Amino acid sequence: MTAEIATLAAVRAALVASSEVLSFVPAASVINGGPVPVPMPSIIIGEGELIDAGAVVRSQFTVAHTLHLWRREESLAGVRTLAGAVRRALSARLPLAAGLICGGCRVSAVRFMRSPDGKAAHGVLVVELMVTEPGQ
Repeated sequence: MTAEIATLAAVRAALVASSEVLSFVPAASVINGGPVPVPMPSIIIGEGELIDAGAVVRSQFTVAHTLHLWRREESLAGVRTLAGAVRRALSARLPLAAGLICGGCRVSAVRFMRSPDGKAAHGVLVVELMVTEPGQ
């Protein structure tokens, strides 16, 4: 299993294991990719990136995933509160597939915006996981 797929699965598992996150979004609406229109409320695990950690040993890298938070609301208060729940759910090392070690997980960027029609709130979070492939 690739690091990108393993970390994506670990992020989703941590979100659906959080009762705080599930108080805002049903587990079935925490999805990889997503339909159009997106379900409301939802967490869409979207774009990803693999970043070389710059170490001499090429088995260390960072995997970044972009999470899109959606809520039907005219303010941004609910999506901001949801973002806090997501940050707390992803604040620890996450268990990864065999052969990979998560050295840490953090939310490195958060931004909030309204949909063009003003009826939905959208939060965008970037989650970074430090990953090592032992024995490389």
